[in-house]
Amino acid sequence: MPITDGSHWVNTYSGRKFYPLEPNPEDVTIEDIAQALSHQCRYTGQTTVPYSVAEHSVLVSRGVAVLGGSRNEQKWGCLHDATEAYLSDISSPVKKHPSFAFYREVEAKLMEAIGAHFELLLPEPEVVRYVDAQMIAFESMDRRIIKNRNPDWPMIEQDPRLKPVIQIECLLPVSAYNAFMARFQELFG
Repeated sequence: MPITDGSHWVNTYSGRKFYPLEPNPEDVTIEDIAQALSHQCRYTGQTTVPYSVAEHSVLVSRGVAVLGGSRNEQKWGCLHDATEAYLSDISSPVKKHPSFAFYREVEAKLMEAIGAHFELLLPEPEVVRYVDAQMIAFESMDRRIIKNRNPDWPMIEQDPRLKPVIQIECLLPVSAYNAFMARFQELFG
């Protein structure tokens, strides 16, 4: 049953009514995605300084490029967290819980709409998942981001090929927005 009765929409930065439960690819805009992601902190905001999902996404895209990823894979790197622009994010332990299956279904449907809008070839490439996981290794060791990393935090070894491009700046929202839009323009034209 469609849930577009007028009460289940998000007012976006551009002023659109966006229905995250019934997403229409035509309602997706890069400006709305960039605005939202540049204002959302990683790690549910449990950081010392702001570190946005937008900056993270730019770094994932660049990391995919360094590993020889195709243009499509780099585009995916840039937009791999784009659903968070319309849904926000939920911490991984909660999102992975069986009772959050509905959220994961909504997120997958939304990613299909975003992928259709930007002509991304599905599914999300494995290299994007790899670089995203690598980013956690880099981010968790940066004390500006994770000041007091719990010793139980599972660590993976940092891929030395990525070190030259994983330059975390902890950009303020306007700079993160601009960096995200510049990377988007490089990739999508």
